[in-house]
Amino acid sequence: MSEREKLIKELIALIEENDVAWRKAAFYSDPKVEPIYDRLIKAWIDAGEKGAPIDYATEDELRILVSVAKKYAFMSEDKARAIAMSRMGGEEEFGGFGKLIKRLLGR
Repeated sequence: MSEREKLIKELIALIEENDVAWRKAAFYSDPKVEPIYDRLIKAWIDAGEKGAPIDYATEDELRILVSVAKKYAFMSEDKARAIAMSRMGGEEEFGGFGKLIKRLLGR
């Protein structure tokens, strides 16, 4: 398995397969993560939505994403909720946010 494949697998295990949605919300709203995913979504759309957005990440971006994911993956739900809510302007629900997460990872 390549380094790239290992990083993607680890990212999916830490975030996508995490049972706490607030951890996912905190991760995806992280200031280091947002610009990377914005770029990935643009690249994915530009490529005709082939594969999954994560397929367009560089190894350096994957390393950053995994590093940040480790920060949130085991965080308490209350802390993750507080972080995510503060970044979302206090909105109670994130609407299609869960669908966006699955779309980003191609799930």
